[in-house]
Amino acid sequence: SPRFEASPPVADAALMLEAERLWPLGVGSSTWSEIDGPAFTWTVSRDASGTIHSDEGGHRVMVLRASNQGGREALQVDKPSDDSRTIFDPPLTLCPATLRCGEPFASTSAARVVRMESGEERDRGTAQRVTELLGTSVVTCPALGRGTVMVVRTSLETRLGMAVASVETTRWIHPEQGAVAERTAERVSVLGFSARERVRTSVRLPERPANPTAGAVEAP
Repeated sequence: SPRFEASPPVADAALMLEAERLWPLGVGSSTWSEIDGPAFTWTVSRDASGTIHSDEGGHRVMVLRASNQGGREALQVDKPSDDSRTIFDPPLTLCPATLRCGEPFASTSAARVVRMESGEERDRGTAQRVTELLGTSVVTCPALGRGTVMVVRTSLETRLGMAVASVETTRWIHPEQGAVAERTAERVSVLGFSARERVRTSVRLPERPANPTAGAVEAP
């Protein structure tokens, strides 16, 4: 199983992270592995309209684009295992052009959940998202060995008719190499009772020497 260790983040008021480092829009792929789980390919592709599809090995597919202000915004998120597609209208802003340490960025949008296969509406409500650059951390992981990275935490709460879905994501990002690890904790409650909880930690694997161009563009 891949090794991953991270020290607690240390805040630095001068620290900042550009949107291109947090959510790169370049097309490419990289190989990742869940801790105690399977390896998968994270693929970033662009459709005819220029919209980006960030496919996390089929586990989650985020459709996003650059905002007019230079940040990033999500149009929808697909979760094939749940046959669910969450559509944000207007698009949900993921981050500003520059995220500064100690300055949380909040955004909100109307959300509609439909079945991926049929398009049938399942629920609707409001999505609230907070993204924060926490500081720097020293990590041990396959892509870096040991190195210093920036830590970004995102909290997304989607309040629907009868359910509340909360997702907390921590991402460890190297200034040049991009994301090297991600941990996602999902919790769904229905009428106040816990219906599902999932925690998933994934790490990016080193590039293969036989193909030096692989992973040249980071997946988010």
